[in-house]
Amino acid sequence: MANKKSTSSKKIKKEKKTDKKIPEKIKKIRSKHFKKKIINLSMVGILVLFILLGAAGIYLRSDSGDFLKKINLNHWFTKNQEEQMAAAKVNNRVITIEELNSRFEKIPEQYAGLITKETLLQQLIDEELLLNKAEQENIQISDKKAREAINRTLSQYMMSEDQLLTELDSQGLTLEEFIKIYKRELKLTQLMNETISKRAKTTDQQIKEFYEENQEQFVVPESVNASHILICHNQSQGCQNNLSKEQAKEKIQEVIEDLEKGEDFSELAMNCSECPSAEKGGNLGYFTRGQMAEEFEKVAFNMSQGEISGVVETLFGFHIIKVHDIKEEETVEFEAVKEQIRQNLLTQKQQEIYQEFVDELRESADIKIYFNSSKE
Repeated sequence: MANKKSTSSKKIKKEKKTDKKIPEKIKKIRSKHFKKKIINLSMVGILVLFILLGAAGIYLRSDSGDFLKKINLNHWFTKNQEEQMAAAKVNNRVITIEELNSRFEKIPEQYAGLITKETLLQQLIDEELLLNKAEQENIQISDKKAREAINRTLSQYMMSEDQLLTELDSQGLTLEEFIKIYKRELKLTQLMNETISKRAKTTDQQIKEFYEENQEQFVVPESVNASHILICHNQSQGCQNNLSKEQAKEKIQEVIEDLEKGEDFSELAMNCSECPSAEKGGNLGYFTRGQMAEEFEKVAFNMSQGEISGVVETLFGFHIIKVHDIKEEETVEFEAVKEQIRQNLLTQKQQEIYQEFVDELRESADIKIYFNSSKE
């Protein structure tokens, strides 16, 4: 049933549910409050290695390579020449178009459509402002501390130093350059921890209020665990056999007769069903409303535990359904999601403080933007 399949089995005594694990749907609290962009600087620890090796390489290499040298172009060019080579200027630091383009090319493919050059440039400006602030606060990171942090990260990702060196070489970086980059990222992390993380607090009352005001987010909908046997035909969606609709109808009736004779549902599914779930005895696992074909779920959600249906027709063909278990709709208890809510509220607060902090830095800075993508 191409993503929307069904199954059946023998009657199983409904067991009392004692498992109070938090469902994945609840773990990923989908409040509009938490859909904001995550702060691009880690609050609790930087994973520069991870950033370098894949996820968001846009923050790296700003202290190495020809395009990353912090040159004040005013010493060498006229204003017009400077503007032609600069994407932006933050106080006396020029962010070159070459740097912007090089970083833009480092964005992994899966994020390429989400980040424009304008967005990236704003992030680079914020990064420069934060680095300036870290310098003003006299935040220093020693080579020893950087190496210790790198070793911890290597251990975390079960990566050897040789593997790191190989990866760095593929990125055109030396270990010394990488340490320099890592020191910068650790400096930013320390600044974030001192100015943002310590200021972000949530109280038990705020957590409780969020839970009570957003009850719908903690409702686990009714779900059914079922198996099915599918016989498709040449008019049904995704079918790979040449049976006519009448032939498929006759075949599903034969399966019904076999079930009435006491044959095992799971074995019949493995031998007769034309759904990929056949190899699992037709089992589809738990599903909620809206996940299966309308005709299929209408029957499944009106069956009893252990019940086997008659023939059910959908756009995928003919089905026989067997329900194994039914979980009623329930609201997850407060204690089960308390820490998850706390972390989400804390992240939201950190984002707000971060934005306020950067806005203050921007207000006191001399920022000029020359880049215009429409002229590229």
